[in-house]
Amino acid sequence: MPAPNPTQLMVIANYDALRQALAGGSLPDGTPLSAEAVAKLACDAELLPAIFDTNAQPLWLGRTQRLATPAQRAAVTARDRGCIGCATAAEWCQVHHITWWSQHGTTDLDNLCLLCSKHHHLVHEHNLKIVPTPNGPKIHTGGTHPPPQRSATDPRPTHIAA
Repeated sequence: MPAPNPTQLMVIANYDALRQALAGGSLPDGTPLSAEAVAKLACDAELLPAIFDTNAQPLWLGRTQRLATPAQRAAVTARDRGCIGCATAAEWCQVHHITWWSQHGTTDLDNLCLLCSKHHHLVHEHNLKIVPTPNGPKIHTGGTHPPPQRSATDPRPTHIAA
């Protein structure tokens, strides 16, 4: 078995969402690469994916970074609008890894949610699971903690509180 190659090469791959296919890419200096060249380079590479929004802000970072970026926090805030357990305002919440970082979770938008300090502690202390739903992530209590109650006058989307 050959020794691992310590050489690192950043390739910026472009994905065509309409065609759902790789559309080529480039090196950081702008040197263009065909889709075939990007695919060939990826065969022998340790991939560290990063996916960016339309303003070039990273939203999917894999395990390259533990803490959420400001762009990720903004995207999670836009989706969750506050604590997914009780609707506490987003500015009082922490960004939480749904699959915990210590359990090999990624710093990807679909693995992040907002939790207030109380619910963040409850999730960790009681090993509560957060599950995806069509309306955003929700805390699954499994009967170990009463589900959060939602005020009838709360105008936030229903995924904020049960």
